[in-house]
This record gives sequence, structure tokens and C-alpha cells, in this order.
Amino acid sequence: MNQLTKEILKSCANCMLNLYQILKICILKIQLYSGRIQNEIIDICDIYWICRYKNCEAIINNNIAIIATLQKEVEDQYDKDVAQAIGILNSIQNSDFVVVVFILYEVLSIINVLSQQIQSKSATLSKSVNVIKSVVLSFNDLRSNYAFSLFWIKVKDFCDDNDIVLTTPSTGGVQSQKRKRKEPITLQDYALTIPTGATCSINEDECVSVDVYWRRTVYFRIIDDVISNLNKRFSDESLEIATPIDNFFNLNINESLFFINRYNDILGTSYKNLKAEMMVLKNCLRNNYLLEDVICACYPEVYPNFYKLMQVALTIPISSATCERLFSSMRRIKNWLRTNIINKFAKKSRRLD
Repeated sequence: MNQLTKEILKSCANCMLNLYQILKICILKIQLYSGRIQNEIIDICDIYWICRYKNCEAIINNNIAIIATLQKEVEDQYDKDVAQAIGILNSIQNSDFVVVVFILYEVLSIINVLSQQIQSKSATLSKSVNVIKSVVLSFNDLRSNYAFSLFWIKVKDFCDDNDIVLTTPSTGGVQSQKRKRKEPITLQDYALTIPTGATCSINEDECVSVDVYWRRTVYFRIIDDVISNLNKRFSDESLEIATPIDNFFNLNINESLFFINRYNDILGTSYKNLKAEMMVLKNCLRNNYLLEDVICACYPEVYPNFYKLMQVALTIPISSATCERLFSSMRRIKNWLRTNIINKFAKKSRRLD
């Protein structure tokens, strides 16, 4: 992702954050202008992906009401928020903001599906493999000229309904107020055989249409960056080991050999002893046993080989959702009135007798 794309995204994100801050006290006014608001704009500082795509959806569905509310704030001039309302009003009526919001809505709505799957309390890496691969394939489908043409139709219809002119940064967008590059004065009297940077940039801007510019500069680059990060976060190696780990907890030694052989030499376990331990442990449990039953029934003195591998399997996380839930729950005990509480007392407070 180049610097221009990052600046456009940063400008849009800052505008959405300021929009939330000024509208959180005016949400009743939006309801008056729109009749019934479809989605509320929630705090963009929330940690969940769902807040991002819902904010984009709320801006798209309630754009007329948002503009009417900001215009009324400007006309009334009751408080010091008038200057901020004027700046936000100019930003959200810009084609750069509209295009980026639609792109973010397309991207985050797909990411939210994966986020909901990973944040599930019963989620494992094996159960999430199909969703992860499907999400990557969905982004690959979006990265095509046909998908962009459908996307561009939605953007044009939205701009036509809200009287917004689609432009590129060179003809009125984010970069329009920057100083344009000119031919150096020292070269004006010379016949140049090689075009300078100013000439190249001008010719390139003149030849590229609005839809082609946004497709190349922002749309494809954002999707490419998302696909690259997904492939880096969920590598083939991590997905390959997911199913054997689930089979290991199901006490199926034949289907979990990939995981066992990977850590067998490191932990110094014996395959023969491990096979016997898994067979005995499986007979000790009831038919429809859960993971918690396996953990409670596995004693390190009785099943030493299985216990070592189980510790490794349990420490391979699927996401940070479990850690975030722990800190959120701890806030109920160590709240703002108990900031000076010592760890020893906090540890005892978290225990239920």
C-alpha cells in the first residue's frame, strides 16, 4: 500500500472518528430528520470489527440525515462545535470519503464474519479453517474488474442521490490543494529528450479516468493488503496443524500423527506409550465427552506423554479473544475505584468459594 492510499484511508478514518464525536450528542436530531434511523453510529474505538462495518453502514444509510444535522448545527451556531461541523460536512461530501467508506464496508463486512467465528467461545483453529479459506477466496473474488464494476455502480448511485461529484485527488480530492509540480526554470530553454517527473505525472493524470484511478490506487491496493495480511496471519503451516490437534483431543492417534511427530522429539515422548495412554484415557471417558472432560481426566502421573502434548496443544491460540475476555472480566473487580489494589488481593478476589 503506497503513501497516497494510506493518506486517503487515514483522512477517512479521522473523519469517521470526528463524525462519531459530534453526532453522539445529536442522535435524536438525526432521528427527527430521517424519520427512523436504521443503524446508530457507535464508538469507533471499540475493539470489535463489528463496530467498524456498522459505522460504515450507518453513514451510507443515513447520509441525508447526517448532512441535515450538520447543516443545522452550522446554521444555529449555538456552541464551539460549529467549526468542527463545517470541516466534517466538507469531508463527508467529498468523493474521496464516499469511495473509501464503500470500500471499507465491503471489506469489513467480510472480515466481520471471520471475526465472529474466531471470537466464539467454542471456536478452534480446525473449526475455523473453512471460514478462513472462504474469506480469502471472497477477497480474491472481489479483486476483479467485474466485482469493481458492480461496486462502482453502487458508488455512482449513492453520489447521484446525494449530489456528490466523483473526482480524483488531482481534480478535487484529498491532494488537490498540494502544490503542483512544474518544469524547472533552468530547463525551459532546452529541448528535453527525456520527460521530467512533472510531465509524467500530468500525462498520467490526464489519461486515467475516475473509475480506473480509484480501482488502481485504492480498491485493489486495499484488497491486496488484506489478502496479504490474512495469508501471513493464517499460514498454510498453521492451518495444516489445526485438524490434527482436534483429532488429538478426540483421542484419535492415527489422524493426529502430524501434530505428534512434530513435537515428539522436542518433548521426548514415546509413541508406543502415548498410544497406550490414549487408548486407556478414551475408555475412561463417557461416549460424548468434551474437551474439559479430557483435561480433567488427564493426570500427569498417569498419562505423562499425553499430558506433555496436551499442554502444547492447549497453548496454540486461535486468536486473542480469550485474553481480551479475561481482561474485560477482571475490570469488574479491579475497576476505576480500585486502581491501587495489589495483585495478591485481586487474585483472591477472583476466586469463588
